[in-house]
Amino acid sequence: MRNDEFIQFMVNVAEIANLQDTTALLIKSQTDALQLQAQALDEVFKKQQGSDTTAQIKELDKKRDFAIIGIRSLLEAYSYHYDNEIREGALVLKESLAKYGDRIYDLNYQAETTTIRNLVEEWKTTPHLAAALSKMTASAWVDHLDTTNTEFNTTYLERNTELSEATKVSVTSLREGVVEDYRALTAHITAHATLNPAEGYTKLINQLNTLIDQYKALLDSRTKRADTSTNG
Repeated sequence: MRNDEFIQFMVNVAEIANLQDTTALLIKSQTDALQLQAQALDEVFKKQQGSDTTAQIKELDKKRDFAIIGIRSLLEAYSYHYDNEIREGALVLKESLAKYGDRIYDLNYQAETTTIRNLVEEWKTTPHLAAALSKMTASAWVDHLDTTNTEFNTTYLERNTELSEATKVSVTSLREGVVEDYRALTAHITAHATLNPAEGYTKLINQLNTLIDQYKALLDSRTKRADTSTNG
């Protein structure tokens, strides 16, 4: 069973158990243990697969790419400006930008972050470049690029921390722990149902068997498709 299917199965088992009075059925501690372990496994699995931070990184990267393209287009337009000072300023900034390459937005994440940081620093601290920016009233564009790049780097580092924390814990070892809790729960259900038959146990066992049959059907269907593809 794939990890995502395994996690969902175990979550469903705990949910089905909680539909009954687990305290009355004497399976509360086992159900709670399974639920907690399944949730922990789910969190680690999600972090290793990608999180909300990953989506934020992609969005911020797109924003800074658009900012670079916008600034380049702005400089191109102002290089034909009727005002000589503005035109000369645009040409000076174009020359400065050219040193960093034509396709900054195609660099890898880390390289682009460093390149943009160096570019912004040069434009803001070099007197004649800062003056050119001011004449073109393009400072807002550069501020936007700087802010977005800084936010990107912060989010990227957060994502790196998430991954480093997630990789400290093995999905395989957590999965083994979930299996142990599942076996403990089902063993308690079987034992109590045998020693003290009650409607709650009957409902619970029937619902769990239905769930198990559904997952078995899923696995059987996948196996048949794989066999057909292999023999195909």
